[in-house]
Amino acid sequence: MPTADHWSVRLDKWSYVIGSASVVLAGLLGYLAGGRAGILAAFAGLIPPVLWQAMTERRARTRAERKLLRIAGERFVAPQIPLPAADPSPVEDEDARPPGSVLRYLRAEAEIVAFRARPELDVLHAWAAADPRVDVHLVVGEGGAGKTRLALQLGNELSEASRWRFYWVPAGAEADAVQAALAEPTPVLLVLDYAETRPGIRDALGQVITSTEAAKVRVLLLARGAGEWWLQLIASAPMVVSETLAAIQPLTLGPLTDPAGQHDVYRQALQAFAVRRGVGCPDTPMPPTVGPSVPVLVVHAAALVAVLDHEHGEAGGAAAGRAGVIDVLLRHEERYWQLTQAQYSLVLGPALARRAVAAGTLLGADDETSARRLLSAIGELTEADRGRAARWLHDLYPPDQVTAGPREWIGALRPDLVAEHLVVAVLTGQPDLASRLLDGQDTGRIGRALTILGRAALTDPAACDLIGLVMAAGIGQLAVPALAVATETNPRVGDLLAELLDGGE
Repeated sequence: MPTADHWSVRLDKWSYVIGSASVVLAGLLGYLAGGRAGILAAFAGLIPPVLWQAMTERRARTRAERKLLRIAGERFVAPQIPLPAADPSPVEDEDARPPGSVLRYLRAEAEIVAFRARPELDVLHAWAAADPRVDVHLVVGEGGAGKTRLALQLGNELSEASRWRFYWVPAGAEADAVQAALAEPTPVLLVLDYAETRPGIRDALGQVITSTEAAKVRVLLLARGAGEWWLQLIASAPMVVSETLAAIQPLTLGPLTDPAGQHDVYRQALQAFAVRRGVGCPDTPMPPTVGPSVPVLVVHAAALVAVLDHEHGEAGGAAAGRAGVIDVLLRHEERYWQLTQAQYSLVLGPALARRAVAAGTLLGADDETSARRLLSAIGELTEADRGRAARWLHDLYPPDQVTAGPREWIGALRPDLVAEHLVVAVLTGQPDLASRLLDGQDTGRIGRALTILGRAALTDPAACDLIGLVMAAGIGQLAVPALAVATETNPRVGDLLAELLDGGE
């Protein structure tokens, strides 16, 4: 049975129609009575002030919404990475190939290797198509498991086949993205990567879940795990929001296939990278030490290493597990570092270049001045070289505003798994360097550094040892950001902090 609100809405609509019709009729009569002057007189005499104000406000809201949606369409685009076009013909002269990062071929947004079907995509499609007007889902998995690629595939398929809008939301822009999504006339998928490190996520989710707008919105959260940060989010949210989040069963990404299928994943990547590099596909088997349980990124990295070894005429060999694969991959990336230094009048040896890239990845910089100050901690660089190296790092890995934020002047090495490995390898050999790099940095930069180390420590014991050494050297400066990292990323950081504080009593 129709409710009072139902009839109220209908009466409002009829009032608007009748009012509009009276305006048109008055305008026509006024025109017959005396042209433009008659029209103005008719409008002035017949339009009630309340109706005129409502029409004006409605027009202003429509214009504001159109502007909001236009800006959102430009701002919340999925991350992209420029790549040279695939070269179907082999490159005979290696010097003719412009230098470029080989790591970009592994980035999820590059989509070099065709997406391989996995059941988790079907689960997310069913979630998107379900009845609830608004809903939230959480996908978790270790670094390199394929979370970003899965979210990109879902967003692309929804936007292409079902007329959804796809918003990739930078950190700090959650409220604006939600406001735009709720104003969209079509369904919207919001993707929030690194959800565990977003301070504004609770308010954004609350705004979506409690909204009374008619929009259909799906919020997909991506994180390394559903640990303490997730429990605290549920506990601190208002009741309606808390109940919604508590009912979510996080979707965990493991290996892309069963152990027997890893070889197919490897061969698919081998062929894709060979085509993109313009070289013949090597007949190199998957290294047996890669193992059946490694994330898909490591399998792809092993394939890329095989292609690069073949391209450069190197024998290659069976790398020792994921660490060995990434080590060999970084040796190929070092060619890019060496080839790009001459235009900056730099001559950094491999070890010094590694330290500079690791420093930029670990902490980043707001501008060239802060980048110079960061590099001064390395010691071996002259003052002139610091300026050159700062500009070199800025251009080597340009900051991506979609993922890095507006304050970032130096982009981090990516994929994350490779960046974490490099940082730990460099700082383990020089633990004092870590303390010098962190000295004098603000809380945000220290939090970034501890987050990288905390993520690495989830699978690498050396990173855990490094965190302990760093925190022992500067416990007063690191205590507050360490607590945040313990909640968001790795509870072991909190244990280390407690041990240090207990030892100081």
